[in-house]
Order: sequence, then structure tokens, then C-alpha cells
Amino acid sequence: MGMRRVLVAAGAVLLATGGLSLVGALPASADQVWFQSVGRTSATAACTTSSAGDLVTGWSQWGATWEQWANDGSGGWTCSRSITWATSRSAESAPLNATCFQIDTRGGGIWADFSTDPLSVSLSQAAQGAGFLPANSPAYSDAGCTTLANPSTIPYNTLRVPPGSSQLLAFVIQLVVQNEMASRNLPSVPGPTPPVPWAPAGIEFV
Repeated sequence: MGMRRVLVAAGAVLLATGGLSLVGALPASADQVWFQSVGRTSATAACTTSSAGDLVTGWSQWGATWEQWANDGSGGWTCSRSITWATSRSAESAPLNATCFQIDTRGGGIWADFSTDPLSVSLSQAAQGAGFLPANSPAYSDAGCTTLANPSTIPYNTLRVPPGSSQLLAFVIQLVVQNEMASRNLPSVPGPTPPVPWAPAGIEFV
């Protein structure tokens, strides 16, 4: 089974078993936001409180909502939250690159352009926003991935799992990437042992 089919199947299982709606909203000229929501038993049922870790990584607090996807599409009460994973930029700033993501928050920050992903992880609808880069891929000093950093390469394999992904989907993405690496004879060049305090949410070193 190919990578695309594995990830699509995993996404289908996730939605079927977890009661979870995860939608990537990608407006052309606005911030790019992931929305996450879970079912609620009634209009008065309380939503869970976001953990300190979730708030630090950028997630909003859970809020009471009503959404059409609940109850098999007939609508129902839900709890929702969101995270902004890319921001719009003015014409004077570096151009927004939809595949350029920060991988290191130390100092001025380091970004990587996942459009060069040799495994094409992000081609699957179940893993939109995911990406893989082998060691020695270019490292950039700006959010548009236009200016090389110093040093100019990333010393280890880097995997991006979309923020807000469930543990199941994150595990499947990691498993598929590891299998693809082995089949293509790509060496494992792991970075620091997790958790890595300076790595943004969803960034792992494999």
C-alpha cells in the first residue's frame, strides 16, 4: 500500500473513531488557521480547559460552539479551538511561502522549505501540512525561506506533523516516513531527543 493510501486510510479511521473534526482553513490573503472541534452532549455541557502546554504552543481555549458535522451531519453542540500556524504578511516583508515552516525558535529562528520533500508526505489529503526533509537540506533565516541562514543547512532529518494532529495520525505519518526512508535507503539522522524545547509544535527530528 502506498504512502498516499495509508495516510488517507488513517485519516478516515481517525474521523470515524475519534468523533473529531479537523479542518485546515487556507484563505488566500489571511492568516492560515487550523480549527479543531469535538462533540458536546448538550448546550449546557462544559468544554474542557486547554492545558498550559497547548496554550504555549498557540492553541486557543476551547469554546462552546454548534456545528453541522456533529451527529452524523445533522448538527449539534460542540467545543472548538484553533491555532494560527502561518500569518499573512505585508508587501514590504518577506513573501509568504505556504511550505516554509519554522523548525527552530532559538535566536532569530530557523525555517525550512518543505516543498522539496523527497517523500511527498504532504500530497495526501489526510496529512495536509505535513512534510519531510533529509539532513543537509537548506536552512533559512526568514519566514519566506528566501535567505539562507548561517549555518546554511539542517544537520538532521526533519519531520513536520500538522499542529493539532491526533496521536494516531502523527504515529501513522512517522511510521510511513520511516518505511519510505528505509525503502529509499535514506539514512536516519535524528536530532535531539524529544521533547525539544526550541522546536515548534509538530516539528520532530527523525
